[in-house]
Amino acid sequence: MGTDFERARQQLRDRRLGWRLVFGSGSGRAVERTSPAPGTPVKRGVTVTVWVTGPAPEVTVPDVGGESCSDAADDLVEAGLYPRYPAGRQGSVSGQDPVAGGTAHWNDQVSLTCGNEPSSTPSDGPPPTP
Repeated sequence: MGTDFERARQQLRDRRLGWRLVFGSGSGRAVERTSPAPGTPVKRGVTVTVWVTGPAPEVTVPDVGGESCSDAADDLVEAGLYPRYPAGRQGSVSGQDPVAGGTAHWNDQVSLTCGNEPSSTPSDGPPPTP
């Protein structure tokens, strides 16, 4: 306890454990408690819930445009964000929301559009004349 939450997250990643960060309303970046508790034997793949004393800090949304969808997801997770795929996970990133350079908070989701952008729907106007 008392460890900076980013350091605690890295330690969990190094042990191939999942993590879930729960931010508080106080101040600071220190780990308040975890579940399971430190020292509890766990198997690889278990998710550890980490309660942090303060609120989720702001982060700058990275530019993942043009990256493969899986590489983009890795970059977002590294920045403390979570990828969301409303249209699938195949191909390169052709869009993201929020946009690169924007502000988000740890644990926020970033929607990724992967692959070709959907074609626009035809207008409701009259068909072209030959």
